Amino acid sequence: MKKIIPILLLIVVIIFALMFLGAGLGFGKGSGTGEGDGITRSVNVVQENETDATSEKSNNTSEIQYVKVTVSEDDYFYDNEKIKLDNLISKLKEKEGDYILEVIDDQATKNAYDDLLDALDSNNLEYVEK
Repeated sequence: MKKIIPILLLIVVIIFALMFLGAGLGFGKGSGTGEGDGITRSVNVVQENETDATSEKSNNTSEIQYVKVTVSEDDYFYDNEKIKLDNLISKLKEKEGDYILEVIDDQATKNAYDDLLDALDSNNLEYVEK
């Protein structure tokens, strides 16, 4: 009986040590106290602020149009339609009036994104990267 007590005491000490050192023997589901990771909420706030800023600009300057070109992987999108780079450049050159071209990187490949920027630069088309 005297040999069992020190062994049990040692086991209890080891269990408590593992619990406090984070060996996964705790009783909770996680290590934090909040819900979620916070990243999504931060991104949503930034997107809402960008949307507000864009709408404020459009209210203040009704003459300037915002033209968005999205590069997604190897594809280009203009007016919510997939378009080839040559056709995109032609349409942008034909576009009349003042406009601000916003180039949006939606998980674009480096080659596709760089090709677009090179084509815009070589045709003297001004743009803003988003």
